[in-house]
Amino acid sequence: MKPKNRREFLQDSAAVGAAAGLSVLRPGRLTAQSAVSAARVPGSNDRIRIGLIGCGGMGKADLRDFLENPAVRCVALCDVDDSQSGAARTWVTKKDGQNPDLITRDFRLFSQVGPV
Repeated sequence: MKPKNRREFLQDSAAVGAAAGLSVLRPGRLTAQSAVSAARVPGSNDRIRIGLIGCGGMGKADLRDFLENPAVRCVALCDVDDSQSGAARTWVTKKDGQNPDLITRDFRLFSQVGPV
């Protein structure tokens, strides 16, 4: 068998790629999926759950930025100052419409928040 040069290799590769693409689009076989239709398929990260440790000024600012995304839900708040976590809870409830599942002083309890 004669060794192929670069041009022949690229021509053969393009032909194989085109044939593979046509076989995917043939009726009765796999169909191509556009990015628009793929976006409608629900994924495991459609709802992102976050927990905030430290509900003071910077923590609330970070939480506010996260909750601008409608896919994010705050499920846990932690602060050693109950007034800080209470104020953050009030704000989250007003913004998100749901109470966090856990409000605590001990960050180690975050592992108790269950799955989605």
